Amino acid sequence: MFARLPPDPPRECQVVSTSAYSVRLAWAPAFSADDQVTYNIRYRIKHQEDSKMRELRGIQGHSAEIMSVDSCSLYEFCITAVSRYGESKPVYLVQYTEPQLSPQHILAQRLNANTIELSWEPPYKRTRDVANYIVYYTENPNAHFSVWERITVRGQRIVFPDLRYDWFYTFCATACFKDGQRSPLSRALFVERNLFFLERNLCSLVCHRIHHGNVRLFPHLLIQYALHGHRHFLLTIKLPTIYVIGSSL
Repeated sequence: MFARLPPDPPRECQVVSTSAYSVRLAWAPAFSADDQVTYNIRYRIKHQEDSKMRELRGIQGHSAEIMSVDSCSLYEFCITAVSRYGESKPVYLVQYTEPQLSPQHILAQRLNANTIELSWEPPYKRTRDVANYIVYYTENPNAHFSVWERITVRGQRIVFPDLRYDWFYTFCATACFKDGQRSPLSRALFVERNLFFLERNLCSLVCHRIHHGNVRLFPHLLIQYALHGHRHFLLTIKLPTIYVIGSSL
């Protein structure tokens, strides 16, 4: 008789997008001898002693949106797979939520082999005061933010064609209001030429990216780098939020 084992942990867990008050998570199915597998998510504000652990149980499918979280906060998410034979080992994700004035849920959609469409939702606050958005991007991960390319966008989407093969791109956006003020930067979208997307925060953060055994310093990025289903854990440090008002960046 074969032992009935709990399912394996869910695979390819990732933060799909974030806003000021919600976080969208997704994962690939966990391997299990049992056809009936559901998922549990536990989450709390990280590094806060009195933070209450919250839980969603019995999730069917492979994605979930966590609502009613706090803005500008660092959350830890724990995802497990559950069958009648038990609960899997946990997979942990850490993510900052957006400021209320930043563009929300910034996403990249693949249009063809070397073209993406960048899209986002308006800020939670001052939505009617938005005059336009500015999208910043760079091919050089070591470039100072002041030399990044920028494009003014009147709507909430823009297409980037002709991406270079086997190259890295970073995108982020800010909302420009009618009174001349600008919002904090959205989280960054870190894009590899093969269009494997990693969405992470660019709101006043420091991190180290681990790639092919080399450690590189990114002065304002929070990135969880994943390749072929394997996730590397990164050191992240939160700095005070920077509000850009009337800047010529």
